[in-house]
Amino acid sequence: MMISPNIYYETNMKGKSRENHLEEIRLVKEDIRELEEVISRPGYVSSMFPDERTVLEWNREYLAILKKESGKEEVKD
Repeated sequence: MMISPNIYYETNMKGKSRENHLEEIRLVKEDIRELEEVISRPGYVSSMFPDERTVLEWNREYLAILKKESGKEEVKD
């Protein structure tokens, strides 16, 4: 189940250190890269619910809120 970016931040990251935010940014970026790789494979067929494209979009939303809240909006993807 996916949760909204605001709920994700409130339940997982609010009040955590800058280092925790940077580590979470790294992990979310890694998940994004892996999902993009799966989706780009020839003959890609979704193997999960919600599908990989949906999870990818939500991870991008999570990354945006993490960058905003950590003051690292200038961090490149």
